[in-house]
Parts: sequence; structure tokens; C-alpha cells
Amino acid sequence: MGPDGTLLPTGERGEVVIQGANVMKGYLNQPEATAETLGDGWLHTGDVGILDADGYLRLVDRIKDMIIRGGENIYPTEIETVLHSHPAVLEAAVVGAPDQVYGEVPVGYVATYPAAAVEIEELLELCRTHLTKIKVPVAIHLVDALPRNPIGKTDKQTLRRGLQDALARPGSREFQEIREGIDAEMGRLPLAEGTEARHVDAGGVPAILCERTGGAHDPFLVYFHGGGYCIASALAYRSFGSHLAKVCRARVLLVDYRLAPEHPFPAAVEDAFAAYRWVLDQGVQPSQVVIGGDSAGGGITAAVLLAARGRSLPLPAGGVCLSPWVDLTNSAASYRTHARSDPSFSKASAENYTAQYLPHGNVTDPLASPVFGDWVGSPSLLVLVSDAEVLHDDATRLADVARAAGAEVEYHEYSSVPHVWPFFYPSWPESQRALEQIAAFVTRVTHP
Repeated sequence: MGPDGTLLPTGERGEVVIQGANVMKGYLNQPEATAETLGDGWLHTGDVGILDADGYLRLVDRIKDMIIRGGENIYPTEIETVLHSHPAVLEAAVVGAPDQVYGEVPVGYVATYPAAAVEIEELLELCRTHLTKIKVPVAIHLVDALPRNPIGKTDKQTLRRGLQDALARPGSREFQEIREGIDAEMGRLPLAEGTEARHVDAGGVPAILCERTGGAHDPFLVYFHGGGYCIASALAYRSFGSHLAKVCRARVLLVDYRLAPEHPFPAAVEDAFAAYRWVLDQGVQPSQVVIGGDSAGGGITAAVLLAARGRSLPLPAGGVCLSPWVDLTNSAASYRTHARSDPSFSKASAENYTAQYLPHGNVTDPLASPVFGDWVGSPSLLVLVSDAEVLHDDATRLADVARAAGAEVEYHEYSSVPHVWPFFYPSWPESQRALEQIAAFVTRVTHP
């Protein structure tokens, strides 16, 4: 339908309008109340679409799209309603930003009334008061006005496109705000009961040590967070690290390695290696140390195993790789075959992160892409991956390469769970099972 209320012919862009509540439910997969019933008798969705020559509707901008954060559905309208409740807010829009840990995270855009003043932290606190933690935006941007589409609605497609462009430029203000927002929100998550966390200097590398009460003699799990080498931190993983400490009965060292693009390859690997060396310098036997990580952290884990042997440092008892990103050529078939089932990561994301982390290096360098390394003499590996993620083939290839070199590899493939699903412990049964498998592996290799 056009802005004047007339139905448009095939090929012209306009608002998607629907007649019939049952059709509306099927279209939005949510109550029809999310659309407006105007005097013309149509249900106005606010979405922009084109009817093609074959009679099929092609959506151009689905304004009411859900944000899927950590497997939970978030309706932007719910967050927008809270933001609108502030007296200074004239209009608000919320869109999803791609995130390698959560899949998507909500980001808000707010325009205020003329002469009205409001602080971003004030708006975030409003959201924290009225929304569950997972629905709180990781960042809110103040703008002069929200963009409009041809039917006069908020043009969320433009907002999403601008956000994606900003995320492709890690030096941008938007990127920095999202990086800080993710760390702040994830850093608020509580520790597991019976654990404590403290900051330590791990050989010149900042880190957080998570321990069980009375676990001063537990084995070590040196853990490297994910985030495409560009986002996340030890603080963001502190809650998860405490759960690992409790379930695995281990001292978990979360390494706050340097991030790209400020610190490109090999900075992350050098920091990770230094942290592992620091643990050994504390008098801990290598047989009592396991290293691990997820996504990019899984790649760092594999790189440290290769680096340790190359630098004549004793190898740890084992390595844990969760949804590992271990081939920065980004050429695996699963980038194509699993693209629709993985909202967290994509070939475009991988290529962007690679460009930031390895701007001038060789993508087949084994410390950047460990699948090209020599795995002879490697300690035991635990590899967990989902059959729904684009990094599926990275994980299977790592397992195959290590096995072919004579390493013992324990491989588990989960069905229809998102990238790095163990992170959502204890909410999901699959996450609980994954941590139980990690715990069993740590116990087995440190208590042969």
C-alpha cells in the first residue's frame, strides 16, 4: 500500500498490509496487536515490501523483526516502549547488531524533543529497571532524527546498514561503544555460587582468576575468550569463568589478551603464551594445566599448543576448543551450507575480523590458522561444535588434522544449537551437558 492508502501494483515498494487476524499471526509469528488496525480496515504492519511478478511478497525492511540474543527472542517494540516512556524522548528505534557471542545484541537510537536533555546512562538505567538483563541495549545512540522509509515509518534498514558499516570499522565511535557496552552488560552477570574472582597480572598480561572456595590446589584451566579477536574481554567472561571453575573444579584464568585492530596478529597469541608461561612460573606442573577457549579463543588455544612446542616449553595436559575458528582463509564449505542456520557469525564477519586481526600477515600462518600447523606430539584435545554453525568445518578439520598427527581427540557435535552455546550455562540443557564434558575432560587429563 502506498502512503496515500492505495494498493500498489506489482514491482512497486510500499507498506505491507494484511486482512485477517489469523494471517497476521502467521506473518509476524506474534500477536496481531503489534500491527495497527486503521480506519481503512487493513492491518498495517509497518514493514516495507515489494510484490514480485510471480505474486510473492519480498520484504525490503521488516520493521518488527525479532532480535535473537543467545537463543532468546527479543521484540524491539518492547524496548522502544520503555525508551519512549522517558519524557525527553521524542522517538526511539531498536535494531539488532551482530555479535559473535550472543548472535545479536540490541542497540538503541533515540531522538529527543527540542531543547530536551538526557544522558545515555540515564536511558540505559531506565531499561535496566524495566527490562530483563538480556533485553537491555548494549549501546544507545542519540541522534537528531530517525531516518524514514517511503511510507513514513522508521527506516530500520538504514539503521542496520549504518551499524554494520560502523562495525566494519573497529576504530569508529559506534564500534567502541558496542565493545564497551558488551563488556559492561556481561560484566554485570553474577558469579557462580561458591566462587570468587580477582584480577591478576599474568606475566604482564591482565587476567581474571576465578576459583572455587577452598579450590586453591585445583588444576588450572587457562581460558581465552572469543570475539573475533576484536571484542569481548576477561570481564565479559567472568561469570562464565566462575561457572567453569565450579563445574570443572579448576582455577580458571581468563586472559585479557590485546585486541585488534589496535593490536593485530600476533599480539593475542603472544599474550596468551605469556599467560600460560606465567602459570608454569607459579610452580604449577604442566600436567595440572589445561588451556581452552571459544571461537577466536579456540584458535588461540590451538596456536598456543603449537607455539609451546616450537619454543620448547612444556605442553599442557590438554586443550579445549569450543566452536573454534582455526582457519583464517575462511574458505570452509560450511560458511555457505550453514549460513542460514547461524545468526552469530558469517563469511562476511569472518573476513572483516580477519582483515582487522591480520591486515598484512599470511592467513595460513599456523599461529593464525592452526589447521596448517604440525600437530605431531600434541596433547589431548576436546573439540565441541554445533552442526548449525558456519565454523562447523573448522572444528571438524582441526579434529581430523590432530588425529592424523597421532593426537587423542575427543569430538562432540551438537544438533541445532548456536555458536558457542556452552556460554549460556546453566540456562540450556545442552550448555549443562557441554560443561559436564569439559569437566570430565579436565579431570581425566589432569588425573591420569
